[in-house]
Amino acid sequence: MQNDLYFHLHGIYYEHFGSKPQDTIGYLYEGCPLRLEAITDNKYDCFAVAVFHEKNFIGWIPSDDNRLIHNLVLYSNIDVKCFIHRLYPVDKGYGAEIHIIYFTEDYNTFDPYALKQIYNNDLYITPVLEKFIYFIHNKSVKDLYIPQYWLLDYGTDAVKLIKKLIEYGYINISKSFSALKVDELRALLRSHNLPVSGKKEELIQRIYTSIPGSDIDMILNNYDDLYVATEKAMPIISSVKNSKNLEKELYTLKNKQLSEILRRNEYPYSGKKDELVQRILENFTYKEISHILSDKETYIDNEPKNAKKDEKQDEPLISHLRYFDYINNLKKNEPPPVHYTEPKREPVYTNNTPIITNISSKSFVTDLFLCVLFGWCGLHKFYEGKTKIGFLYIFTVGVFYIGWFVDIIIILLGKATDVEGKKIIKNH
Repeated sequence: MQNDLYFHLHGIYYEHFGSKPQDTIGYLYEGCPLRLEAITDNKYDCFAVAVFHEKNFIGWIPSDDNRLIHNLVLYSNIDVKCFIHRLYPVDKGYGAEIHIIYFTEDYNTFDPYALKQIYNNDLYITPVLEKFIYFIHNKSVKDLYIPQYWLLDYGTDAVKLIKKLIEYGYINISKSFSALKVDELRALLRSHNLPVSGKKEELIQRIYTSIPGSDIDMILNNYDDLYVATEKAMPIISSVKNSKNLEKELYTLKNKQLSEILRRNEYPYSGKKDELVQRILENFTYKEISHILSDKETYIDNEPKNAKKDEKQDEPLISHLRYFDYINNLKKNEPPPVHYTEPKREPVYTNNTPIITNISSKSFVTDLFLCVLFGWCGLHKFYEGKTKIGFLYIFTVGVFYIGWFVDIIIILLGKATDVEGKKIIKNH
């Protein structure tokens, strides 16, 4: 099933990754292929997605709608294509609407009953697949929430995973009392005058041993068919159940040890303890975590105690480009962190030289001169590019002189900005 999404690019006036969008957008054409990249080190949006034409940055996916696209690109489980849909003129160049296409299987028409086990060998169990096996166990076949959740949070087509797990013998479809709550099991036992004490496993066992098989079949017919993990998948289910103990043990490690675990495996290793622990849990299988904890003493910082800290010590070991190549090659999954939100700006680095991008090219002296002499008619506002406010000043005589007086003070304090939010400062 083809899924189509359309977005207007944001951030088209600002330089990022050494590229100015307006230097590129005007030369593009309808249907021009683009490249999407999930950005994990942006401080302002944990689901940032940058859009590139070849190596040139041309904008961001809007932050209100980028979570799904971020996870589709990040986890690389579904092929995603992106094109220019149309270009249109804006105040200072061109804007662009893009078209994103990705394919998933339709869960409404999916027939799991037509599948059967055809392979006997084991699957390579990734962290995502491990979590999915635990999640799908005892879930109703009719549960339409399954594909929505896994697409949005993991960028994964749940139908493809279900097919793979059935074909490799990790799950099958059957009716089971496991999905019932303890109170429901006790009510069922009580209706047959049977004891109701014990844990859930004991209650289910009592049902199978004390109620005739024909009655059990009639009872189960009232419930939905379930995806049930096979014996082949039970060790995975058990390892996920025991993950809480692993999580508690991870919290006993020092921050330096947690950072070292991530650094040696080429994952971003900065952040607070909660962030480091969650990053480990989301990128390693529980078997791998158990192995790491059994050998935790080797994960220590070998830096001399009197060594000076590098100011950039908390930055990721590798660039975001190499980082995503690593994920694609080794099938590892990195949790999302981050996008750009105007007007907060960060310096852009080109050839190790910082270029401050939040300083306006407008003259401080000219702006002040126009404000002092002609501020009553908003001439300085037209100079700053704020035409609507300029017209307001004309019709209200500088907002009844108050706005005129306040603007003089703002300009003198160096807090005046142009239409793009860039500061107009002295000596510039």
